[in-house]
Amino acid sequence: MCDTVVATDEATSDGSLIFAKNSDRPANECQPLNFYPRHAYAPGVALRCTWIDVPQVQETFAVLGSRPYWMWGFEMGVNEHSVAIGNEAVYSREPYQDVGLLGMDLIRLGLERGRTAYDAMHVIVELLEEFGQGGSCDVAHPRTYHNSFILADPREAWVLETAGRRWVAERAHGRRSISNVLTIHHEWDEASPDLIDHAVRQGWWVTGEDFDFARAYGQPDRDVRSGACRYARSSAMLRERSGLGVSDLMTILRDHQRGADDASIPPICMHAYPPRVGETAASLVVQLRPNAPAPLRACAWTSFGSPCLGIPLPIHVGAVVPPAILGLGTAIFDPTSPWWRSERIQRTVDLYPALRGRVDDVCRRARNEIEAAAQRAEERLRRASDAEGRSLLQELADESTRTLIDTLGVLDSLVDTARDYPSPSPSVAGHWNQINRPVGLTIA
Repeated sequence: MCDTVVATDEATSDGSLIFAKNSDRPANECQPLNFYPRHAYAPGVALRCTWIDVPQVQETFAVLGSRPYWMWGFEMGVNEHSVAIGNEAVYSREPYQDVGLLGMDLIRLGLERGRTAYDAMHVIVELLEEFGQGGSCDVAHPRTYHNSFILADPREAWVLETAGRRWVAERAHGRRSISNVLTIHHEWDEASPDLIDHAVRQGWWVTGEDFDFARAYGQPDRDVRSGACRYARSSAMLRERSGLGVSDLMTILRDHQRGADDASIPPICMHAYPPRVGETAASLVVQLRPNAPAPLRACAWTSFGSPCLGIPLPIHVGAVVPPAILGLGTAIFDPTSPWWRSERIQRTVDLYPALRGRVDDVCRRARNEIEAAAQRAEERLRRASDAEGRSLLQELADESTRTLIDTLGVLDSLVDTARDYPSPSPSVAGHWNQINRPVGLTIA
């Protein structure tokens, strides 16, 4: 489960384009933030993705991505050319390959090879048509799915939805969101050449009817209520706000309101409350500015864990190298990993809800401090040379990371007092013990 939204220049307050995504994954799947610089390759080199090899290109672009520790690909990311991409799991009638490219592999490939959102989209569809998508998307339990994507750059955004090796694409205007449900119906801008003919041959559509991609290709026996409800909720939140900004999209990612009365349907900001074992592992909001100087064109606000307790860091992609500590974290609890430290704090709050107010206050102060530092840096940039500007932005990324680490230290001390608060019910405690024990995570 994930949710991705975009606001184009028609809907934002300053003419920028803003992309945002929550990555929802199994609770123990660490998702650090990784940076890979531009790199050149010799001809004929093979690239190993998560499950299969594909031909490598002569040069790959620098990319920043939120990556499940065991995958080659990204859940979401942005490249040095200010292209941002995120994906969603969707389910179709087309067969699921035993091995192939994961949707996350396709994100990273699109970012490493695409100079614009449109270019990246065609990188993805060409690889999709040649190699297909498949292989398990879960480290612990075999699970596979097809994918939908939002791709954005400072000037435009695209929604790409796939079913096996077939696809359909719609240019986004104003406000657009996607979730774990196909959303393109009767109108699109580009598609597989045989999209309709194939559906008719398979008996999924009757010739002469107004073709509906989602109805024709969607897996009919799949329960998509969760995705449909979260899609409706994110779409409504986008519509009810005018002059959208970064803070508005962050608010959407932090939303806890359910789209239905059914308690089994999670909100956009997802927590692993019993019996659920999935949650939001990381979130990303990218502001893409078409008329800004290169160092300021793409600012990625990244945070670990569910965004309601996250502390977003501003990383100006293409201008800075993110601190290496942000990329730490694997399968086992690691007290040096900001992802695992954030996760321990979040799980303690979920176990002891009375702690939330105090933790919220600490997180809010850190967010305000980082946002103020970012505003000061951008004001100074207006009078700086390109080299001075890059230095200022690197300093901002480094200082913001130090603020995050210092804040995690304060929060560590705070959650160590959890046993002073009312105890959780045995069922809730047992649920979290079952999740925490295999990774060696201990909560007070």
